[in-house]
Amino acid sequence: KIVVDLKPEDFPLSGILYAAPKLKTIERYPLGTIHIDGDVFLKRPSLVNELDFSNHDAIVQSIERPPLYGFGWVGSASALKNCTYPEWAARECKAMFNNGILGFNNQELKDEYLKTYWNMYEQFKTKGIHFGVPDIIIEQQFLFELCKTKGYDVKCLIDGDNPSESANKIGY
Repeated sequence: KIVVDLKPEDFPLSGILYAAPKLKTIERYPLGTIHIDGDVFLKRPSLVNELDFSNHDAIVQSIERPPLYGFGWVGSASALKNCTYPEWAARECKAMFNNGILGFNNQELKDEYLKTYWNMYEQFKTKGIHFGVPDIIIEQQFLFELCKTKGYDVKCLIDGDNPSESANKIGY
């Protein structure tokens, strides 16, 4: 079922904080729902079985480590230099999630993550520098650090160290 009930004007920063409409959508749906980005292709019906994350707090596409996310990270971080990070979030990054798919099974995690995102969104309106792709930090790095710090169990659909091979194997 496809539902379109969000308007571009609802997200004045969506040109630079592109995850805002996705997270507003996730906010509206119950636990167990998975958001799949438009550039993700599910090539095999059997992949539906791989998307089962009932025994996990969340599901994401993969973990990314340098150098995969290295391009543009420094500029993106500088766009947030005037913003206050959550206490558990570092100003450097050793890894982040790729959220091409994203779902939650833990309400506490979902609530804290969304609260953090919207707090950063509001800060960015007045303190952010419109440069880079700050969502790689706000959407992806912050989720990784929140889960790592608080011990949440996250299922990664594909192996971030061998993403092409892993994705092809399961039909992603």
